[in-house]
Amino acid sequence: MSQEKKRQITIEIPENVACVCYIEAEWGNIEQRTMEALAVEGYRAGILTAGQVRWMLNLSCRYEVDI
Repeated sequence: MSQEKKRQITIEIPENVACVCYIEAEWGNIEQRTMEALAVEGYRAGILTAGQVRWMLNLSCRYEVDI
């Protein structure tokens, strides 16, 4: 796949709502979990294709998107 530009986003979580250290302890890699959530919701909404989800999550084949 060709080198495509990536866009970086920042999400601010208020300390009084959730401590990032607890989220990390429960979920592990917050960046990966956030990317997965974005990909799933985009796919469900019909905004993203299976190919785009595959690229976003670095999956080896298209069939992993349907799992």
